[in-house]
Amino acid sequence: SGAFSECVFTTNGQPTYPNPISEAEWRRRLAIYHRLAAALGPKLTVVAPDRVADQRVTLLRLARYRDEMAEIVDFGAEVLIPVQNGEIAPAEFFWAALQASGLNLVPAMPMKKAATGYAEVLAFVQEVHPRRLHLLGMGYERSQARRLVSMLQVIAPDMEITLDSNRL
Repeated sequence: SGAFSECVFTTNGQPTYPNPISEAEWRRRLAIYHRLAAALGPKLTVVAPDRVADQRVTLLRLARYRDEMAEIVDFGAEVLIPVQNGEIAPAEFFWAALQASGLNLVPAMPMKKAATGYAEVLAFVQEVHPRRLHLLGMGYERSQARRLVSMLQVIAPDMEITLDSNRL
């Protein structure tokens, strides 16, 4: 979605948003999603409109762009929802995201800059039991990724696990 571009983390790890994504820009991005979904259907996976490290704004964006996202899903595309950290527990946030969007979202755990710890990922999977989990911002070439995937396979052997391919 490009939501990471609006966020800057301070030296103490707190997010700031000096470059907020406008309504018009979200609509432009969703129009691209729509064109891709029409062409690729179930071969496409997109990230839902979100705000990095901000549960409240993410839920607002899910509700605001609910209709546009539903059209994209109607083409067979799959939608990842970054499970943002914040005031409510990750599982609660995920259930709220499902309700706000009205869609069957795939949970995506933000892993970049250690946003989500292994214990949090494992606890989320044990509570939610997703059929699929995406590790956002983590590529399998990293030993940490292989270790986490191994742990996930032990507690949820039938769950599909996907990762970003972020090798440069």
